[in-house]
Amino acid sequence: MGRYVVASRDIPAGTIVMDEEALVIGPKQDTLPICLGCHKSVDGTYFCSHCYFPLCNEDCEKNPIHADNECLIFRKKRAFPKQIEFDRHHPVYESILAIRCLRLKELNPKKWKRLITMEHHNNLRKELEGLWNRNEVNVVQFLKNMFKIEEDPMEIHTVVGYGDINAFEIRQSGVSICGMFPDVALMAHECISNTHHSITDDNRMIVRTTIPLKKGEMITTTYTHTLDGTLERRRHVRESKLFDCCCPRCKSPDEMGTFFSAIKCKTCTDGYQLPAEPLDYNPVWNCNTCDYSLPNKTVDYIVEGIREEIQEAEQVQSCVELLEGVIQKHSGKTVHPNHFTMIAILHTLSQFYGRVKGWGMPDLSYDALKRKEEICRKLLEVVDVLEPGLSRIRGSSMFELQQAIYFRIQKEFEDGLISVDDLRRSLEEVLELLKSANEILSFDSPSSPSGKTAKVIPDSMIVVKTVLKKVCNIDIS
Repeated sequence: MGRYVVASRDIPAGTIVMDEEALVIGPKQDTLPICLGCHKSVDGTYFCSHCYFPLCNEDCEKNPIHADNECLIFRKKRAFPKQIEFDRHHPVYESILAIRCLRLKELNPKKWKRLITMEHHNNLRKELEGLWNRNEVNVVQFLKNMFKIEEDPMEIHTVVGYGDINAFEIRQSGVSICGMFPDVALMAHECISNTHHSITDDNRMIVRTTIPLKKGEMITTTYTHTLDGTLERRRHVRESKLFDCCCPRCKSPDEMGTFFSAIKCKTCTDGYQLPAEPLDYNPVWNCNTCDYSLPNKTVDYIVEGIREEIQEAEQVQSCVELLEGVIQKHSGKTVHPNHFTMIAILHTLSQFYGRVKGWGMPDLSYDALKRKEEICRKLLEVVDVLEPGLSRIRGSSMFELQQAIYFRIQKEFEDGLISVDDLRRSLEEVLELLKSANEILSFDSPSSPSGKTAKVIPDSMIVVKTVLKKVCNIDIS
């Protein structure tokens, strides 16, 4: 392990441990045409008068992030094609982040010095011929041959490497771009990390602890998606960050007791296939009860088949019943009920119940409300292990759970199916869930989906407290 960050003291959960402004921001490698001033989507109604890149308006044309960077390069020749489809990725955007990094030498030498402290892994990246050759053509040769920039090819490859290895995704206005945060990049990766990061509207990254940390404990982030299985997470890290993750979750055959990647054994009643060597990229899968084994290619085939069924179901506008059908077909029969494909469906359904057409909260039957509640509790059971503490997915799952409980008990009380004491107990649970969800989701930018959810929580808490006071004669200030 190279450089990393440790706690200099005992740190409570929810503590800000880093607050860093983006050193540089720009388009991701694969992106649809976007405005290079504000990074919003564009449709070709306005073009920069100097370099002819599509922008939003004159204000974006004058924005220094564009005017002082790529515009100065591209105005020598109009690099942006006049005929372009705005719903397709275009390689011309692959050079933007590299240009903005290189321009720091002149525009902000202090930032340039910070940038060059980051890892670029040129030697490892050269071994990935597809990636290296793509950068050679779309960035290095593009800038050297077409615009004659003074930097030598290896320096251009190096700044591309800074982005490839270290950039974090920034989601804003429905568009994903990327940003460089040198201090944050020092944190070590683990698939069950102890921090949560959010990005403000002015591109500052705020890193908070999700669980309490002891002095000397390593502060970690994650480059993977919690709801991916071990093989998928490790492949992603190897391909994007060029290292092999050997964290406790990846080393655990059953992923910390969750059986998140487990396949149902076909030869015995209770067994599940688990990887014999979870750090192997092509493991044999052995049953944990009998002696039956599967090759990895068979496991990949099973998982891919389920994914295809999920994708097919999601093509239908109101797909709740179809997704439930996939669960009914495979949960506990083909894969473990906690398998990542099943949990991914549950995560989707936790939000679809109450939101999609025909399944709005007022429309849900008792059974549908109970199902939403069951789904949310199952999600929390799994993510309490895989993403514990003050994590975004726990916050959103708590919010969805309290909705299901509230609407269910409202119907049940109106129909005389539960007592005042039952109502009180459930409302107190709803209130605790709202408090916990608010604590987590309010960390995020107010313009983000989770931040928008946090905005409505105080009003929801007032409603619950009002019902507790009027119906249950309990005053909670």
